[in-house]
Amino acid sequence: MTLRTRTRTRTRSAALAAAVLVAASALLGGCAAPSPTPDGRFAIVASFYPVYLDALQLAKDVPGVDVALLAPPDTGCLHDYALTGGDMARLAAADVLVANGDGMEGFLDKVAHDLPDLAVIRSAEGIPPLTDPSTGEPDPHVWSSPKGAAVQMRAIAAGLAAADPAHAALYAANADRYGAQLDALDRRAAETLSPYRGARVLAGHASFLAFARDYGFTVAGIFGLDDGQTIGAGALAAMIADAKENPTAAIILDPQFPAVAGDTIARETGLPECIFDSVVTGAKSGAGAMDDYLDRMDENLDRLIAALEGP
Repeated sequence: MTLRTRTRTRTRSAALAAAVLVAASALLGGCAAPSPTPDGRFAIVASFYPVYLDALQLAKDVPGVDVALLAPPDTGCLHDYALTGGDMARLAAADVLVANGDGMEGFLDKVAHDLPDLAVIRSAEGIPPLTDPSTGEPDPHVWSSPKGAAVQMRAIAAGLAAADPAHAALYAANADRYGAQLDALDRRAAETLSPYRGARVLAGHASFLAFARDYGFTVAGIFGLDDGQTIGAGALAAMIADAKENPTAAIILDPQFPAVAGDTIARETGLPECIFDSVVTGAKSGAGAMDDYLDRMDENLDRLIAALEGP
């Protein structure tokens, strides 16, 4: 049963909104604030589903602002996503691109080259990254923890305020409202998972790393790779042997990747499997998607607690 409490906070002062504009200048990569589109509306394009949800929340009730999603909502991570002609046309008509950055979108350099006047908010940059032990590369999935999601959302709010200063106070107010909801989700996670701090888990993807760090789990191994493949048979056998020898609480599966390796580990060890939805894909849009992150993270917490408590 969902325990989240939705809270609202007062609107920030115009002085604070002005301070946000100054802080946001680095996020926009030196681009000047763009002019509105010819029809007078301000067009925000979000690169993929997680930052699309943030943009929707931040643009709520902001007059003359439209939010669109670039990649199809079922795309997932954009490491290998290739921009289409339609994508480039949409970006050419946009005022700002909200992106994750930190290597998530391999096309950002192309966008910067081809559309130098487009403001780009690289919202994860500046957030200390974790290292994916399976690749040795920085892990860009900062939104998969409510703590990281809140920091990323405020970075987007600052970037939007810099790109659209006429509505800076409204973006700041929406950031306060949504930030309060994310903070409540964070408190629920911290409180309900506190008995399991230090628990060892095996993860199907690096998307669980940020959540594990923030709520005290030890990821003893990651068996899934970004391309949908799994680690080799020898490495998987070693992971199974380690889980048998050392107390391990659960196997964490990301639904965007095949569960075959996780099923194998569960069969060999008897460990419970738990779905952790990183909310990297979605089936909703517009107003219907507004609370998708909050709802699905609540469901993640319910599943984690059930798996960790055992039968």
